[in-house]
Amino acid sequence: MTQAPTTHDEQMDLYRDEQKALAKKYRYFYELLRGAFVVAVFVVIGVFLFTDDLLPEYVANVYVTVVGAIATIVILDRRDEERLTRQRKQELFLQLGSQSNDFALEAKRQLQQLGWLDEALTGGEFPLAGWQGMVLEEADLTDANLRFPT
Repeated sequence: MTQAPTTHDEQMDLYRDEQKALAKKYRYFYELLRGAFVVAVFVVIGVFLFTDDLLPEYVANVYVTVVGAIATIVILDRRDEERLTRQRKQELFLQLGSQSNDFALEAKRQLQQLGWLDEALTGGEFPLAGWQGMVLEEADLTDANLRFPT
């Protein structure tokens, strides 16, 4: 059972940990929000640039096209990065369940380094894993399913 924080520093540490967890959980939402803000800034700049009839209409069209193309490239690049991250996680989760102890230990090391170990242990089922020599003293195994399949 954990004790409630008693000092101001402990309370601030707990608060920072909660904020980090929320930021990590809603990371994609915050990225989307930042992107929408940047596009809005460019729209405002465009409004100020093109409200006067000093610039030809085709310059406004080029501006809108360039802003749209950049936004599209950034979105597609981000989606590809997310896909690659999911794929890498899946590969390491499968490797963690390997019957080869060396293979599983290397997956555990990489997952720990990337901060995905707790997610792998609580979200996956690894009943046949060869985990001899694996140290999991920092891992939270509260919801882990390590039962042998029946």
